[in-house]
Amino acid sequence: MAGPARLPKGVVVPSYVPHVLTLDCAALPAGVLDIALPADGHLVVLAAITDQDHGWVVRVPAGTETVERHPGERDALASVAPVPLYAVPGVTTPTYVDSSEIPEAAAFTEGNAERAGLLEELSEKLESLVSVPWAWEIQLGGWSPAWHDPLEDCGDILLVAVPEGAVSGGDCITYVSGTPEEIAECRYDGIAFSVAC
Repeated sequence: MAGPARLPKGVVVPSYVPHVLTLDCAALPAGVLDIALPADGHLVVLAAITDQDHGWVVRVPAGTETVERHPGERDALASVAPVPLYAVPGVTTPTYVDSSEIPEAAAFTEGNAERAGLLEELSEKLESLVSVPWAWEIQLGGWSPAWHDPLEDCGDILLVAVPEGAVSGGDCITYVSGTPEEIAECRYDGIAFSVAC
């Protein structure tokens, strides 16, 4: 996370756009994520982790010759020392789930207050499990942690969520998302960057 990015020769990204993180795809645990990522190589994420919603995801296939991209003068992360990140499998859930909208849950609890109470208790315990904070709280895949207008409501899926606090101490979150097809086919030129504060 942070530090200078390594990009293939010829890839041009404005120098003021910070290098947020580089994913070593081969180092990610296989079969854990709900999104399709390349099996090897790197994904470099460059974005303005502020109230601006633009950025770049660059795929660097394994064995590609790269050059170090030095941060520009206006790069907000230029002074942030690089930090190695390690993947920790976790669980995510939608921000809000109404059990009455899930046919199996509605059938289980119909007319039975005791079952309804058990289901509510189970939901609360599951929610407490998935709300355990992890180190930098950078999230790959899963349900977006958006508290309004979840990406999934628009047919998109989360590639990565980066809290501003992980890189600069703020409280906004940058969501990098796309359609399942864009992400599976590594078509990152159409990826969307959005910010929630």
